Amino acid sequence: MSDELRVKVDSPRADLYRIQPCGILNTRVGARVLRQVDFRLQLVDDGSVQTRHVMIDLSEVAAATPQGLRALPHGHYATRRRGIGFHLIGGGHLASKLGPPERALLAGIGGFPDLDAALHALAVPAPCPHATTDGSAGCTEAARTEPAAAEDPARAGPPWQPRTAASPGVRR
Repeated sequence: MSDELRVKVDSPRADLYRIQPCGILNTRVGARVLRQVDFRLQLVDDGSVQTRHVMIDLSEVAAATPQGLRALPHGHYATRRRGIGFHLIGGGHLASKLGPPERALLAGIGGFPDLDAALHALAVPAPCPHATTDGSAGCTEAARTEPAAAEDPARAGPPWQPRTAASPGVRR
């Protein structure tokens, strides 16, 4: 198989599915990425796997064509319809090689600078340490969030991180 058509897949965690195109993200590679997204969503629909997030890892993409990038919004739409997150990883190096419409497309989807940042941000929250034995939950979600982060935009995190309920501009 040609290097320009390589697409690797793995699951860094049971609830995450990573698709990693390599080389040039053109129309053919974009179509392969979409087939992988579609295949994973079929498995989710069948109940064969549980997936909370699909990640497209662009860290090994050397260049991208506008036609190749057009696959990403389709994958984003398909996953979001099912309540599954869709995130880009490591696409920052492509920004200088893309035009304004393509940069806007990537920014509109959102993502993370690397896999470690994605794994950290998409971690399943730990159970509340204040849970009681009488069946009550203990802490509420509001008590676990840091109020200062919601009030101070400078502490809301870098722009590649997805917005959460604690982020400014997100309605509860």
